[in-house]
Amino acid sequence: ETPWFSVQSLQHDSGNGQPYYAISCPESVGVVATTESGELLLISQYRPPVGGRLIELPAGYMDEGETPEQAIARELAEETGYGCRRFHYLGSFLLMPSRLDTRVHFFFGEGAHLLKAGCKEDKDIEVLLMKPEELLRRRDGLVDLTVMAGLQVCRSSGFLRE
Repeated sequence: ETPWFSVQSLQHDSGNGQPYYAISCPESVGVVATTESGELLLISQYRPPVGGRLIELPAGYMDEGETPEQAIARELAEETGYGCRRFHYLGSFLLMPSRLDTRVHFFFGEGAHLLKAGCKEDKDIEVLLMKPEELLRRRDGLVDLTVMAGLQVCRSSGFLRE
């Protein structure tokens, strides 16, 4: 057990007699946020399991008693120093359900704007502004797959154009 996850041995008759291990995490939130000029608000941070910096959506765990809407506004401000004029709820999705029970609540954020200089809490996170088409062309292994999935959900919901 850690502050971020726990490992559980689940009963599952897979026929091999081995326990099935799953990772349990709190619910989380993520946002595809765009500025008034149509740029995506992304983050880059070092991820020890892959030994490098990845491009990601602003995201994080929900605090106890927090609604998804409260959590996404807090996470966006903490990680980027930005807020959004409006958040649109796009639904909840399971993240790698073969091993994780994590449910991610996705949002589209419009009108992303800097709240005030220096209010970003995590100094390891670099804020990136990028055009959607530039991001969609990347195939360098440095983009978290949830970014691409989030963009597709936004497109299919009518928030981003081809």
